[in-house]
Amino acid sequence: MPVFPRLLPTALEIERTAPFLPNSVYPRVFIWKSASNYILDDPVLGKGLDSSRAISTKKERVAYSENRKNIDRVLSVRVSEPIPLHPHNVVLQVWLELGVVGAVLLLAILLTLVRRINHIEVFNDRRVVRAACFGVFFAIFSTASLSFGIWQSWWQSIIWLTIAFTVAASAETARK
Repeated sequence: MPVFPRLLPTALEIERTAPFLPNSVYPRVFIWKSASNYILDDPVLGKGLDSSRAISTKKERVAYSENRKNIDRVLSVRVSEPIPLHPHNVVLQVWLELGVVGAVLLLAILLTLVRRINHIEVFNDRRVVRAACFGVFFAIFSTASLSFGIWQSWWQSIIWLTIAFTVAASAETARK
């Protein structure tokens, strides 16, 4: 996973070839590439839990893309520190902070969840519950792969409440 962002074109290259993508694309590509570079500094043990908040400072701000209204005119240059708060990707954040050890643990947790969901048996119609559980799993994972820092308490609360409601709904379906 930490190698994948390195394969992406830079935010500036993406903006020049696809200038009408949503504005959130460019900083994410820049942040993911920066996180990938930091991961390669210490890939085995990582930088430490919640270290992505302090890994770069405003003094390290660099230009990463241009804000264009159309292809010919630059309105402003986008500037950011390499990782403003967190990498906006759960896999990159866990690998950056906890190293390959944390990444393997995250992979084990995710695979266990997927296998557990796949083995749901709810009487004769287990497909509906299984589909709902997979939907919840992939909705949470895709959001965590694009947006929030995994250690944010409100994000953790949303994840755990969603899991609790899904389990409760699945148990109610099984009871009926």
